[in-house]
Amino acid sequence: MQWCHVYSGGRTGHQRGAETSIKLELLVRAGSTPQKSARRCQVILLAHQGVSNHAIAQQTGLSRPTVLAARAAFAKRGTAGICGPQKRKRPRPRLTAELEQRILDTTLKTRPVDATHWSARVLAAKLGVSRMMVQRVWQRYDAQPHRVEKFKISNDPNFEDKVRDIVGLYLNPPDGALVLCVDEKSQLQALDRFTPTSSSWLNQVERWFRLITDKMIRRGPFPSVPELEHAIYAWLASWNDTPKAFVWKATADVILDKVSRCKELAGTAH
Repeated sequence: MQWCHVYSGGRTGHQRGAETSIKLELLVRAGSTPQKSARRCQVILLAHQGVSNHAIAQQTGLSRPTVLAARAAFAKRGTAGICGPQKRKRPRPRLTAELEQRILDTTLKTRPVDATHWSARVLAAKLGVSRMMVQRVWQRYDAQPHRVEKFKISNDPNFEDKVRDIVGLYLNPPDGALVLCVDEKSQLQALDRFTPTSSSWLNQVERWFRLITDKMIRRGPFPSVPELEHAIYAWLASWNDTPKAFVWKATADVILDKVSRCKELAGTAH
């Protein structure tokens, strides 16, 4: 380790290094030196003796990153870098109910000026919190900014009763019952319907529609309607050869609780 940068003057580098070494030794022995500073001085003295960083860490009880940081601070500022007052890290904001609500409101009710939805990193920077805090709140409330744009809350007056009826059929159907999931053609609305309005996600057939869309329709080149129909029927035949069941897991209480939270965040009356 080089010492000559610590002091200036006409003395040789060896003389300046010896003086620095003596100063560090005195700081280590002085009872008024804070323990952390004394240990950093020990790091520099051992480094001057040619001891490896790993061995210094073992002898001083410090971690290797702390040893490297002490050496870097000494190289930059001399003894002031290891004995002077250390900059304190700004305390991280604590997640209070008010801060949690602010994160949710900003996520669901606003947009960044240069994007369609918030990312955890951008929102964290705007609110002055950590990215992990934003992600924890999103996970707790199942908030997905990239998917909320098209979500609609049903205004069906019998929404809760219908949810419980439909989910009850999925989770606990009567003995010998056959539950059929169907949906109407686009642009044709059924006036007397069993599923609530704006709640097609309750219909399990929608999960199957999403599968065929992702697997075959979305990226397929179909120059004409007959070719699209042919591709759909071919995919259906392949699916029916090895069909897989869709298993509904969410209870009605879980669904209604999430919808209730969404209404609160959107300012919609229950």
